[in-house]
Amino acid sequence: AFTNIERIVSILSMLVGSVIFGVVIGGVAEAAAQLDAIAERARSRLDIVKAALRERGVNKALIQRIMSYYKFYLTECSDVATERKILAELCPPLRTEVLMFLNARIVESIGFFRGQDSSFV
Repeated sequence: AFTNIERIVSILSMLVGSVIFGVVIGGVAEAAAQLDAIAERARSRLDIVKAALRERGVNKALIQRIMSYYKFYLTECSDVATERKILAELCPPLRTEVLMFLNARIVESIGFFRGQDSSFV
């Protein structure tokens, strides 16, 4: 940088780059914190279930099977449960519209339903 203008532009560019970098890193850190909070809630829930089963005298093999099920449910099925809760809160016409949108490819792939009104499906 030979002139004062070039120096000012360089400094401003570095400042803008630093701010953008900070925002991106902050967003990543926030996302990681949210994932960690979700994982902690799942671990806490598993600990409560395990303690309750031990307190009731359930044998270790059965506890292990139950814990495996809960781990599977919390990692694979909880999104489905959340989707069901959201859909259950919608009024019937809006729920139908959302479900038709989400399942449009499946409905259209079935010849019987192809081209039919959503009230028929």
